[in-house]
Amino acid sequence: MIRYTMEFTPLGALHIGTGNVLSPLEYTVKEGQFIRFSLEKLVSSLSEQKRKILLQKIDKNDLTEIILFIQENIMDDCILYQYRADKDFVQKFQSKIADPVNQLLVYEMYKDPLTFEPVIPGSSIKGALRTAIVNTFAERQRSRFEEYLRRGRDFYKSLEKEILGYQDDIRNDPFRCIRVSDCRIEKRESVEIGEIVNYKPSRKNSFASIQLIGEYICGYLLGYTHSYKFIIEENNDLFDKDVFATSFSLSEMLKDIDYFYKRRFSNESKKFYKDSLNSDIKKMRNDFLNYLSQIKPEQNEFLIRLGRYSHVESMTLDLRLSLVGKPHPKAARDGTSRMLSLSSCFPFGWAKLRVVDIKKV
Repeated sequence: MIRYTMEFTPLGALHIGTGNVLSPLEYTVKEGQFIRFSLEKLVSSLSEQKRKILLQKIDKNDLTEIILFIQENIMDDCILYQYRADKDFVQKFQSKIADPVNQLLVYEMYKDPLTFEPVIPGSSIKGALRTAIVNTFAERQRSRFEEYLRRGRDFYKSLEKEILGYQDDIRNDPFRCIRVSDCRIEKRESVEIGEIVNYKPSRKNSFASIQLIGEYICGYLLGYTHSYKFIIEENNDLFDKDVFATSFSLSEMLKDIDYFYKRRFSNESKKFYKDSLNSDIKKMRNDFLNYLSQIKPEQNEFLIRLGRYSHVESMTLDLRLSLVGKPHPKAARDGTSRMLSLSSCFPFGWAKLRVVDIKKV
């Protein structure tokens, strides 16, 4: 068994979704802080008189009055967690508080259910590594797999199995030998609640507000220079026994992983950011390109992208992108817009990984 001690450094904004959406009856905004609370604990902490007042407001279904009451009566023992709220979101919350129709729903990110500490699931990291590694194997025999895809639409579904050589037996998937631990985001001050906007350069108004609010981690290029540790374990004993049709070592794939994601950002930069007249977009692009030039695989560093709003290109093999349209099946398309953090104009999902230590255990 090979154990890699890894360092995870978010670069821009990062959101790992849960599918859970928070309503204004589950959070409030006070003094620039987004406060997530337990309504049950809040109700039980109220005096009998205040509890009757709250129940009366609930009976009347007066959402505005309920929200204002919560703001005035929330106590520390009701708070589950709190993060910094972006100033634009604070203003929007205050302006919408009296509008029962326009609720500000907040997309929650993945956390430890007991401590509410933000977590990057190991499965998300492993998925990002898998995409780049599978792409590398596909490109090494590109003509073979192009011919495979030309057989028809159904073959797209089994392309990855064909590349890795495990067909329909999941037990022969070589990624069974890779285990990735969760990565805990211990610095809660790096988490922000803010608006996520759709950016499309060809549109008259490049930024379209779709009232999408989310919790997300702010990274190195946004001034939060924190890195976090996690573990990758590689069962090289199984690889050595030739159990799998395809085998690899993570340490040998760093350059390929880095190349895959740097090429993705380069294409994204040219298509969406290069010709932008927006000063924030220009600064973001320059900051990213300067930082990416400093990531060196020979120093055990590499770029990845993961989480929500990573866009189809970063989750799709080159083969599937290049064989789109006639006479080939429609497998995938380049995106036509980007999702950005409104407060910084930074794209989502980019991070640097670094191998800190390698041990045989």
